[in-house]
Amino acid sequence: RPADARVRWLVEQGYAAATRARDITDWDVAAGSADLIELKGIFVDKAGADPEITIVAGGSLGGLVTRDTVDEYGTFIDGAVPMCGGGAGLVGMWNHRLDATFALDVLVGASPIELTRITDQAAADAALAALVEEAMSTREGRARLALAGAIGGVSGWPAGEPEPAPGDVETRVATMGSSIALMLLRRSVLEATAGGGISWNVGVDYRAQLEDSGQHDLVRRLYAQAGVDLDADLAALAEAPRITADAAAVEWARSGGGYHGVLDVPVLDLYTATDPRAALSEMRAYESVVTAAGSAGMLRQTVVDRSGHCTFTTAEYAVAIDLVVERV
Repeated sequence: RPADARVRWLVEQGYAAATRARDITDWDVAAGSADLIELKGIFVDKAGADPEITIVAGGSLGGLVTRDTVDEYGTFIDGAVPMCGGGAGLVGMWNHRLDATFALDVLVGASPIELTRITDQAAADAALAALVEEAMSTREGRARLALAGAIGGVSGWPAGEPEPAPGDVETRVATMGSSIALMLLRRSVLEATAGGGISWNVGVDYRAQLEDSGQHDLVRRLYAQAGVDLDADLAALAEAPRITADAAAVEWARSGGGYHGVLDVPVLDLYTATDPRAALSEMRAYESVVTAAGSAGMLRQTVVDRSGHCTFTTAEYAVAIDLVVERV
């Protein structure tokens, strides 16, 4: 948008700034990246010349689109700045959301709610919010909410606030709850576009995920305070009926919302230290794909010591663009 501070800074530096909206393509990541190439063509037609340098930058869903543009249209651009998660692609992103909501539903809910293949988005959102509220109302529920957050990669650091002290468990759990309560948003739109469910948890070892979460001590502390048996809850999760995905929908999500990792241009991947919508592990997921493809030399990743989704300042955005242009 012309009034955006980042756009004003770009124009002041001599860039032409052009953007696309998500309104039409929404979760169709491949269509979004094709839009960007069409957008560059419109610019060339109007300017009467090719730009000297073309940089693609985007956050949130725009981060997925930016990475897909690098994958599929690397010869049309010179560098990229994907931001705010999305490094694990559509499948990884929505699988970690399923882990958190599944655990909470199994351990706290009186009756199952729609976690995938959602038929009524508003009802599903309301049911999940009510489930979080129920969990927050008791010590037992808060312990189980913390377990759900830990295995789903959810942070307890509130957006825009200083990181809570290690002993401030109430703030951490309340923050986990507010993040989990939003984890079904727009899933039905994605599933309608994909033609089915793209998420599954068959074969997932939630005990192992807790051990790897970095929040094991917080969970054990809350379980001890509540007098709840953590091992029994982990066993309940292991025995609960699992959720399957639709193979064709998963293939669609991987073909347009996954990455082969071959980088022909320099990429600077930007994250916040904790993001309520994207676990920081997505950074490592993208790095591993790029490294396996032999393109590690074209990727740099950096983390801003802040909590929040896409909460980068204009100055941080400017530094990221300058770094990529310098590398180009």
